[in-house]
Amino acid sequence: MFQGSYPLSLDAKGRMTVPAEMREQLETLCEGNLTVTRHFGTTFLRIYPQPEWERTSWPVSRAPPARRREG
Repeated sequence: MFQGSYPLSLDAKGRMTVPAEMREQLETLCEGNLTVTRHFGTTFLRIYPQPEWERTSWPVSRAPPARRREG
């Protein structure tokens, strides 16, 4: 698990950079397949390795639409 605040930037094509210290671990963990989503009710982003997102998103996707917006 990575926790904390990291400065992010977008390149001219709108791609987000991943801090160098995380890249190798993410490549090993999930072959670089990530899902980026907004943390409910905030301006923060959450980044999930794809296998974790698949486990995490299932209960959220089954919630009623009004509940998903509450966050």
